[in-house]
This record gives sequence, structure tokens and C-alpha cells, in this order.
Amino acid sequence: ERHQVRPAQISLAKRANVSLSTVRQFEKGHRTPIKNNIEAMLRVFEEAGMRMEFDEGGKPSSIRRVQRT
Repeated sequence: ERHQVRPAQISLAKRANVSLSTVRQFEKGHRTPIKNNIEAMLRVFEEAGMRMEFDEGGKPSSIRRVQRT
């Protein structure tokens, strides 16, 4: 089965300077990226007004839009 690549995945990969497969596998929950890649994606999310949340084990669990006041 072929999976469709969304433009947002391509944009995140380019802006964070990580591979597209890193983004896709992370979104699917198939793997946790290395620390440097998580930090790079976190920076991109924060620049876009979003926040990455982590579970009790320290693994990324979700992404939420930050409400601006």
C-alpha cells in the first residue's frame, strides 16, 4: 500500500532539516527520532505557534496549537 505524503510533512522535514521518513515514521508512532531531530522539529513547531507534548516516559505524544493571548 502506498501512503500519501502530505505537503505539511515535506515542509516540516525541510524546515527542520530532517528526512521525510523521520517525519512520517514519527507521525505514525513507528519510531521516536533521535534527540537532535526532535529538537529540530520542536523548534519548527514553536516557530509556528505549536507545542510538542511528551508522555510520562519522555517520548513525544502530541502536538497542540498554543493559544495566543
